[in-house]
Amino acid sequence: MFVKNNHIANQLYVPYTKNISNLAQSARRLSTGEKIPTAADGGGELGVADRWQSVIRGTEKLVAGMENAKGYLNTQDEVIRQSSDVLQRMSELAAAALDTSKNTNDRIALDGEFAALRNEFTQLTLKEYNGISLFQRSLSIRVGMTAGDTLVLSTITLNALTFTGMTLSQLASASAALISITSRISSLNIMKGRAGNNSNEVSRTIDFTRQFVRNLGQAENFVRNIDLALETGNFTKQQVILNASQSVLSQSNGLLQSALQFLG
Repeated sequence: MFVKNNHIANQLYVPYTKNISNLAQSARRLSTGEKIPTAADGGGELGVADRWQSVIRGTEKLVAGMENAKGYLNTQDEVIRQSSDVLQRMSELAAAALDTSKNTNDRIALDGEFAALRNEFTQLTLKEYNGISLFQRSLSIRVGMTAGDTLVLSTITLNALTFTGMTLSQLASASAALISITSRISSLNIMKGRAGNNSNEVSRTIDFTRQFVRNLGQAENFVRNIDLALETGNFTKQQVILNASQSVLSQSNGLLQSALQFLG
């Protein structure tokens, strides 16, 4: 007697092996936490996620550089503030020297403090940050991954006082000193405005870049990582389907034995 192969079992075997593959894929995702644990699970999307991750890491380093630049600008702002205080005091001394009731010794005393403040102002103009001059130089900050992503800040100028030979010991020289200092205070106020604008511009750029990194990170996370609740439900579903297919396949394999018993 000749009995043909179990046609029903043969038809069920292909979906059964597919169910095993689906369960294995779900298990890989749960064990790794990644939606695309291998290139075979989605090579194109994985490539996009890898590129985004590279951009995120590079941009985070740029943010660190921008934070360092903010430290430079904060130091610059503090030096400008101190310089303004020095000039204001020098202006007060020059104005006091114009008091006609002051005698020569009084003006000499005022001139001593005036000369000390002039030297202090000169030292402030030479201040550095990490070996880099704070003034008379342009500052460019890289803010993006391409060459054009550069923030160029306004140059802050703080030159030394050119009061060589100027004293407060005479009314005429005191008057000239007051005029020069008043002019310098006006120039310094302009530099204050530039410094404030530079600091605000860098702060806004840092905030924008951080938000960009967060948004891109969320997009990369959506592509790469699983939704744990969703994948756990899918894993349970695949287990149920596989168990059902195993049961059906087992029953179909038993049909041949039943037929043989019937024929026997």
